[in-house]
Amino acid sequence: MSKNMIQWLEIGDLDIHISDGNYSSKYPRSEEFIESGVPFIRANNLVNKSISDEEMYFISPQKHGLLKKGHLKTNDVLISTRGDLGKVALVPKRYNDSNINAQLVLLRPNPHKIDPLYLLYCFEGDRVKGQISQLQTGTALKQLPVGNLKRIKIPSHPSKNSEELRQF
Repeated sequence: MSKNMIQWLEIGDLDIHISDGNYSSKYPRSEEFIESGVPFIRANNLVNKSISDEEMYFISPQKHGLLKKGHLKTNDVLISTRGDLGKVALVPKRYNDSNINAQLVLLRPNPHKIDPLYLLYCFEGDRVKGQISQLQTGTALKQLPVGNLKRIKIPSHPSKNSEELRQF
């Protein structure tokens, strides 16, 4: 298939579960963070397409059970949607069943239809980064609302060449 025949599909039209973190009363208060427990991943933990343990926050298993959104599974793709937009990471096994804050959105593609690593590299590409810039809202605090995130288009066919993906 030539580059001219690549079909671009919106994230919202693909077989991808999308969830952000918890807001308002369910969001952990500062006194609910503890020294160890269930990792509570924030945007600053997304480093080099993975999750850094530096400055990790933790919540109790009980608090984690109360949070209805943002429960991670291995190979979820995380994207920052507030502040430093577009930072991405692939969730490693050690963070399975962790939780995310409201700055992040998890994308859980059906692995039989979309390779999570392919999706991650799509978000690293120039065209997708350009779409993020066009779809962001806010001036003081940049945001990418989930509705706008669903409008981002990615190429429909996987490429084995990560350099080729950078064009997208």
